Parts: sequence; C-alpha cells; structure tokens
Amino acid sequence: MQHIGSNTSLYRDDLHARSLDTRPHPSRTWVKAERGRIGHEIPPGWRLCGENVYAVHSLRYADLDGYFYLFSVWDEHNVSRPWDEVRAWARRLALPTPRELYRGPWDEAALRALHVNPEQMEGYVVRVTGEIPYAEFGRRVAKWVRRGHVQTGAHWLSKPVEANGLKEQP
Repeated sequence: MQHIGSNTSLYRDDLHARSLDTRPHPSRTWVKAERGRIGHEIPPGWRLCGENVYAVHSLRYADLDGYFYLFSVWDEHNVSRPWDEVRAWARRLALPTPRELYRGPWDEAALRALHVNPEQMEGYVVRVTGEIPYAEFGRRVAKWVRRGHVQTGAHWLSKPVEANGLKEQP
C-alpha cells in the first residue's frame, strides 16, 4: 500500500494526528470536517486510521482520490480489522484507500521488484490481510520510506498550508 501523508485517527466524536496531544494546525481543518461528515458512522470505541494528505509535505500530489486515505479500522478490542473489511468501510464512507501495489503470499523478490518512483511516492506499507491485534502490530506491519525522504529545509508545519491536488471528477 502506498504511504503518502500525516497519520490521523478519527473517532466517533474526536480526532488526533499522530499523537493524542496534537496541537491545532490549519492543515487539519479539512480532516476535521470530514470526521464531522462520517463520525456518526464510527461505532463507539472504534477508530479509523488514515493519511491526511490535504497539505503538501515533502512531495506535491496533483491527482489524489481524496484527502483522507483510510488504511486501518480498529475495533473496541484494539484489533485492526482485516484489510478487506477496511476496504468495505472505505466504500461505505466514500473514502479512498492506499493503492495496492502487491497482494499475495510474502515474496521478498516480488516486493523488491515493485516499481517505486521516489519522485511520486514517499514509501509503502506491507501488512497481513487478516486482523491485527495491537500487541502484534509490530510483527504484522512494515513500512518502507524512500531514501532521503524529507527533502525540504523547513518542516511543513512551519510553512503556509498549500493544498495537494485532487483528480478531476468527470
């Protein structure tokens, strides 16, 4: 799965970026509104995790399917639901998911053969397709990030917010 933005967790009545003590920032205004649109659909005790890609970070995206890419759904037992269930949630809530680059049994040769353009993609995530209890997360999920990923002088939070581009709708 392609990895492209700022990790954000959405709850029925709240949200946070990366950590629970997230400070407000204008780049999060859009995702707050999106949580307002879908929050009533999130069961109590559950959370939806995804990438908030509204703001340009180190890469500029011109043709995104949306500004919040759903990549995991956690239930009240702190278990990440199976990937196909995550995709079903995404369809139900009209949210994009990261593009699948490969699906199948673990095959390191197949993963190394993936065409990854570091000018267009920050990295990717590998996960099992089944459920993932929180205690097993570190053994069932891996992330690859391009060499020299951060290529700007200033952190994106300290710069004016610049929106990424969305695909044109027909």
